[in-house]
Amino acid sequence: MTSLLVAGLVIGVRQMGGLQQWELTLYDQMVRLRPERQPDPRLLIVTITEQDIRAQNRWPLSDSVIAQLIARLQQHRPRSIGLDIYRDVAHPPGHPTLLKQLQAANVIAIALLGTEGKDGVPPPPGVPENRVGFSDIVIDPDAVVRRNLLYAVVEDKTFYSFSLRLSLRYLERQNLAFQIKPEESVQIGETVFPALTHDSGSYQALDDQGYQIMLNYHSADAVARQVTLTQVLNGDVEPDWIRDKLVLIGTTAPSVKDLFLTPYNFSDDTSSDTPGVVIHANKASQILSLVLDGQPLIWYWSQTDEVIWVWGWSVVGALLGWRLRHPVLLGAAGILRSQGYLGPAWGCFCRQDGCRLLLRRSRSWDLELR
Repeated sequence: MTSLLVAGLVIGVRQMGGLQQWELTLYDQMVRLRPERQPDPRLLIVTITEQDIRAQNRWPLSDSVIAQLIARLQQHRPRSIGLDIYRDVAHPPGHPTLLKQLQAANVIAIALLGTEGKDGVPPPPGVPENRVGFSDIVIDPDAVVRRNLLYAVVEDKTFYSFSLRLSLRYLERQNLAFQIKPEESVQIGETVFPALTHDSGSYQALDDQGYQIMLNYHSADAVARQVTLTQVLNGDVEPDWIRDKLVLIGTTAPSVKDLFLTPYNFSDDTSSDTPGVVIHANKASQILSLVLDGQPLIWYWSQTDEVIWVWGWSVVGALLGWRLRHPVLLGAAGILRSQGYLGPAWGCFCRQDGCRLLLRRSRSWDLELR
């Protein structure tokens, strides 16, 4: 009876959203504790830093500078180039030159869908719809980015995200079919992306508009190799860093304020915020890792499984309280019990990222795991 009462109380509070923030905070801690991963070799980020802005002596950068940057990258034949900079209006000089560069089949531009309280931003003029992705980033109530919005439907029109457009362009050589099935599931090749619902995992009142999955961050700040605008313009970049890569161009300058909070930003050894281009890179890396590497999605139990889990631990607590009357014994048992449910959670995170990564590295080094 005690276990049923306690389980009912916990589940009731949880269903009302009373535990959501605590669970998400613990989730963030699990993300930070995962083994560090090497940068994704398929990606390159071209950053526009404060030093680059000072060198150009203006912001926004002129169209001629952006056009020159894209032309320099195209010389080394990247698979896809994503311009994470709004260019709906001209910034002379060089506007016709930039529009010509944006006509390349491997260049993806951005638009902003916006919300009821925020105006949208159209794409650059002349860029076809199949090479435009929205740059909107969904955030949780605590302003942390934990979700990857793949596509959205606005007034019966479907819009694909910036990272999805870039990834599909990168995957063209694999000849993988991309489809949105009647049951509204996204599939690339054999990989299916199940969508989040309003009560998935720790969420109890999630705004599940559009098609969202949990964002599995590659790492804290090393998702991909980074080079600066000045380095590319001066030719100080190895061609192999660009060739056959998915390249993203975006600003990391704090003055531009394209910054977001992630689970890593609450650690003492990281910056207080993450540039939007780095978040888009993490999203693209996740899509490529799911399709090409077989990396699993971050998964969660159904509501029924979670009820059984809570009630099961309530039974364990009731039995311990019944058999162990001494406060010291009860305290020690409580610590051991907490490890019993935190351990499996950590094991899932480790298995998903660390162990799979270790196996891939061991094969590349021709080592044998004993």
